[in-house]
Amino acid sequence: MFWQKESPASVSPETSELETDGTREIISSAKEGVELIRRSMLDILQQRQVVPIEVNGQPFDPEQMYALGRQESAEVEENTVIQEVVKGYLWQNRILREAQVMVASKPSDPDER
Repeated sequence: MFWQKESPASVSPETSELETDGTREIISSAKEGVELIRRSMLDILQQRQVVPIEVNGQPFDPEQMYALGRQESAEVEENTVIQEVVKGYLWQNRILREAQVMVASKPSDPDER
C-alpha cells in the first residue's frame, strides 16, 4: 500500500531513480506555482498602493518599526537598523504592519569589565 514504507532492500535502483526524478519534477513545479502566486500577490498589493517600508541602514523609527533586539556593531551609528527580520508595509501613509528589525548598539568596551 502507498502509505507503507518499503525497506531499502526491496526497492530497485531503477525505481529509486525514477521516483527521485519524479519527486524533483513535482518540487520544481510546486516552486514555480508558489513563485507565480507570490508575483501575483505583489502585483495586487502594488496596484492597491501597498508599499514596503525601507528600513535597512535607516535610523530606528519606533512609529514604523519594532525592535526585536540590539546587536553590537562598530561599522554603523548607534540606533541604525542593521537587519530587517520581518518586512513592514504602508498603505496611504498608514502602517499596515511594522517592520521588525535588529538595531545597532555601541560595542561594549572591554576595559569596563
